[in-house]
Amino acid sequence: GFVVAGDRRSGKTHALAAIAHQLGWHKIPLVVVAREGSILAEVAKSHGAPLLSPRSPEEEIAAALEPSDAPLTVVVDDSESIRDSPLDRALGQARGHARYIVGVGAESAGSSLTVVLTEAKKGRSGILLSPPSTIIGTQVFGVQLARTHIGRAAPGSGVFFSDGSYMPVQVPDLTA
Repeated sequence: GFVVAGDRRSGKTHALAAIAHQLGWHKIPLVVVAREGSILAEVAKSHGAPLLSPRSPEEEIAAALEPSDAPLTVVVDDSESIRDSPLDRALGQARGHARYIVGVGAESAGSSLTVVLTEAKKGRSGILLSPPSTIIGTQVFGVQLARTHIGRAAPGSGVFFSDGSYMPVQVPDLTA
């Protein structure tokens, strides 16, 4: 799993869109959960990936999450929006054949509000955009973040976590 955490206007959706674009370009089986009209939804459509939302009919959700020969990658923006929904439950039931890349608000990242966030946090890797505090690195990635990385920065500016360490990153703006 992989988590992209950040507050509003931090570049979280753009980070997820960049990741989804790379997955689609490499022909990785992909399902996207996003708000219609977002950059992430546009990327999903451009690669022919199913686009789901909390309002998607159960038949559409089941068809999109159908197991196949290759593992399915599910990219979820604003995981808080699917909390306690049939979509969250269906995504959780797909965990045997799916891996998750989940976007979540920084204030919600420390808790496990959804099944997909719980699964994604198990990977202990991801991106934290404009980190609001040092503790969030520990809560989500198991690594305490240095104070020098804390605070509001330009959208897409953040810290990449992997294998118990981290480094600064800048996520590209796909609309530029």
